[in-house]
Formats: sequence, C-alpha cells, structure tokens
Amino acid sequence: STWGTLLCIAERSDQMAADTIEAIPSLAFLEESVEVSRRERSKNLEKARGAVDGILSGLRALERGVWADVLPQGSAFEGLKVGAADEFDFMLPRKAAQEVLSRYPKTAFFGLAGESRVDVVSNFKTAVARIVAQNPSWGCESTETKPAIMLKFDGLTADVIVAVPVSGDLWNRHGSGLNLSIVTQLAGTLGLKDLDSSLFVMGKVSGDAETNPAAWRLSFAQVEKSLSKGADSADSAVTDRPTYRKICVRIVKHLLKGSESCIVTYHIKTAWLRQLCTSPDSADWTHDKLIVRVRELLRALCSAFTEKVLPHFFMPDVNLLESESKVDCDRAVADITASIARIAAL
Repeated sequence: STWGTLLCIAERSDQMAADTIEAIPSLAFLEESVEVSRRERSKNLEKARGAVDGILSGLRALERGVWADVLPQGSAFEGLKVGAADEFDFMLPRKAAQEVLSRYPKTAFFGLAGESRVDVVSNFKTAVARIVAQNPSWGCESTETKPAIMLKFDGLTADVIVAVPVSGDLWNRHGSGLNLSIVTQLAGTLGLKDLDSSLFVMGKVSGDAETNPAAWRLSFAQVEKSLSKGADSADSAVTDRPTYRKICVRIVKHLLKGSESCIVTYHIKTAWLRQLCTSPDSADWTHDKLIVRVRELLRALCSAFTEKVLPHFFMPDVNLLESESKVDCDRAVADITASIARIAAL
C-alpha cells in the first residue's frame, strides 16, 4: 500500500555523524520540553473564551437566529499543543446547514448550495471588526487572503473563523471521497463510543475553487478533536497504565518546530493518525515504547516527504504534498533526518 511504502526509510538516517548534530540528552528532557502548564492553559483559556463569547454575543445581536454555539478546535483542545498556552482556535458556526452539490476532484473543496463563501466570510469579518471596535482592550488582525480573524489581548491570540455545517450524510455519499471505514476503525481501536463525526465547511480554498464563490473547504476539525481527546483516555477501563500516544506527536512537533521547510502541524498530525491505525495496541504506546514510536513517526514523515506523498487521513485520494516543490520537500527531509539523528542515542 502507499502508506506501507511511506513507512520504509533508509536506515542511514540513524547513522549520521553524531558530532554534526546537537543530541538530545535524555527522553525525560524531551518530555519536560513538551509539557504545557495546566494552570496556565486554564487561566488563558478562560480569557480567550470570554473574548470569543463576546464576539458571538455581538454577532447574535446583529443577526438573530443565525449563529450556533462556539466550537473550540485545534491543538490546544486536542492535547497536542507544544509551547506556551497562549494560542487558541475557535469555530463560529452558522445554524443553517447547506447541501453539498459537487466535489473538486482529489481535493477537500466542495461546491455548496446556498450562501456564497465570499459573502459569508466578508460579512463575518466586517461584523467582527465592528464588535472589536467597541472593545478597546481587544486587538484584531485580518487579511484579505485568510478567512480567519485573529483577536489579540493580554498577550494571547484567538483565531476565530466562520463555518457552515454540512447537511446530509456526506460520510456515506458516493463520490465524496471520504473514508468512513478508517475513522470507525480508529474510533473502535480507541474505544470511543461518542465520536463526534460532524462536518463543517470553511472559507479557505485555493486553485480552481477560488474562482467559484460557492466553493468551500471541508473541515474535519471536530472529528480530529474527538479522536485526539480519546487517544490517551481509551484504555482507562482495562488498565491503570497510561499510554503515550499524544506525547509522541508533541515530541515530534517539538523536534521539528524550528524547521523552515514546508512541514506544518497538519502533516505531523496526519502521519500520527495513520500511525495510531498501524500500531493499534495499547501495549505499543507504553512509556518504554515511546522513543520507538517517536522514531517511527519521524521515519514515516521522512518517507512521505521523500516520496512527496502524504494521503489525507479522511480523504485518501487527496495528497497533502501535491503542491509542494521538490526543493521544499528535500529541505523537510533534511530537517527530519537531523531530528532522527538527535535522538539516535536515546
């Protein structure tokens, strides 16, 4: 299979000269490096949520009956955040679901009936700017090319983005490209009984879809959050031993955080979700296996960028590296290889 090919990488990565790489002194050092203060996170989240709830109240005053409740998303709510707990992401969904009419082949872009993407995003940004102007303690950043608005206050940032729920069962719709079986397989592996499979669309599109105001990008943010939140809690019913699924991805993010290549968090998370499927047993994720799993994830990423192929977890006919240049992918391979060498002695 494609993913089986990606998991293979030349062992020369582990044989790099030790004197050219700054080695990681210990696994404990890595674990400490990726810890996020729960107290700090709780305090900052309360502030961020207060600001976003204020935005929602303002939107509801401007348009009654249109806005649903705030939905948190992203690393800070998945337990995958690395670094200071000062960045948060929120989705502000509209209530009315829209029907998917068509899909742009081999992309996560869909044409929807109903409201124009351009109009919805533009009106959202205008409304939020008006609300922020009435709250001097909030700062606001918005660019024409990005659908999200960044709120700034008290040294924190909160990205807020408008979203539209998708009507109908897109998971089982012929031609949607969605892989329901791998999602249910992973949910079963994690023992999740209440998987959130809700789908939304957001305003970030590219390529041919940009010229169509009815085109939107499908978001799996709530599904990803549900899977990630369950990754280390699924074994509590059968064992008292904690698992280390999420700290594995946090360590890899930490190792690659200085990379100036095309590697982004979503690439790492995608490879990790695949890894959860290929190493499904809880025994694979105990503390004594942690460094093995970290190396495994780094090698999978290295192979993906070498091959320039990383299938989207939920839509496997979408290659997340399709638009990346060979130069950028080679730079990513070099950075990942250096990270493998840094932990060679652990």
